[in-house]
Amino acid sequence: MAVYYLLTLASVLMETAKNVFSNSFSKTSLKNNTDVYKFNAFMYAGSLAVMLVMLCLEGCKISLYTVGMAFLFALASGGMQTALLRALRHGPLSFVNFIQTSGGLVIPALFGVIFLRQGIKALQILALPILIVSLAMVMDLKKGEKSENPGGRWLPDAILSMVCCGLVGVLQTLHQSSAHADELYSFLAVTFFFIVIMNLVPWLLMEKKEPANFSVRSRAIVQPVGSGVFMGIVNVVNLFLIGVMPSVIFFPIANGGLLIMTILAAVVFFKERLKPLQWIGIVIGIVAMCMLGI
Repeated sequence: MAVYYLLTLASVLMETAKNVFSNSFSKTSLKNNTDVYKFNAFMYAGSLAVMLVMLCLEGCKISLYTVGMAFLFALASGGMQTALLRALRHGPLSFVNFIQTSGGLVIPALFGVIFLRQGIKALQILALPILIVSLAMVMDLKKGEKSENPGGRWLPDAILSMVCCGLVGVLQTLHQSSAHADELYSFLAVTFFFIVIMNLVPWLLMEKKEPANFSVRSRAIVQPVGSGVFMGIVNVVNLFLIGVMPSVIFFPIANGGLLIMTILAAVVFFKERLKPLQWIGIVIGIVAMCMLGI
């Protein structure tokens, strides 16, 4: 069991590193939409490489249903990453990640209850209003903060990222509850392939009019490729852990751990400063997310 906890920690650290890379790129290199498309193309190429290795090891099994779902999943996943990069350009990593993760938990949970007739526990019902309150505390945008982030430009993109993150969970739930659940590695590989194409084409088209501000030969390329490789490995590790660990243990640790580590990274590496009310809101939010994951 100790090995499973170490793997969970490794997964959380890799996903935190992906968030750090995305935030660093958004703050230093992201100047236009071409940068976004180029970053995403290389990032998801890294994830695709990991999935192709898994397909070589596990074998490839795929259906038209999986291809169709992968296309929808690519739209949601690609939209989430694009909105995330744009939000991070002006917004604090700690807030943006907290908002995005909230959607990834709440929206699939509500979808499961309303449309899939899944059961819901009293503790999970209680967690929803608590999470909403915590979000209100975290998004305490006072006049001073608005001057640092003109017009709150990061908030709409953060909310879009939250919605897309929720849709990612919904689509993954639909695929995994279908007769094609055993095609998950193929599902992810096709998804990453679609996202690479969805970003590669506009990047190449826009490169002539509005060139990207970072080169493939510069150190900046390490950020998207590293993010993609980490994301691919995290998907593989989490799939394994979901199968061997109780959900009541894995999901609270994975989701709560990612939030905590990302907030710590934001404070340590990017010198972000949170008000006491926002710290309280984040702590309450982490507790609510753990309640949702139980």
